Amino acid sequence: MYLALMIRRVIQAENDPTSVDDRDYYGNKRLELAGSLLSLLFEDLFKRMNFELKQIADKNIPKIKAAQFDVVKHIRTDHITMGLENAIATVITLAFLNCSSLIHFFVSGKLDNQAF
Repeated sequence: MYLALMIRRVIQAENDPTSVDDRDYYGNKRLELAGSLLSLLFEDLFKRMNFELKQIADKNIPKIKAAQFDVVKHIRTDHITMGLENAIATVITLAFLNCSSLIHFFVSGKLDNQAF
């Protein structure tokens, strides 16, 4: 069955070259832009911060008597900032490594695979 399908596609490609679909063409790829990826990262970091804050509140508030819990004292204000900075710094580092390996390729003619 699969062989017949492939033979059919080859015949169609011979008859009509415009019907051939290039799977490696970027127009056929689903790309996620930086904004949507950063929003997903922020959402994950925010959920993690809320989860950690809930754990701290459950430990500090006794079950028998309701005590006043100050969120400001227990919240980690740098959790989201550090997560976003780490992600952006990683992207910048990878971009630098890719650029330096491309420069090395153009100078020496050999691509250094250790940079990846």
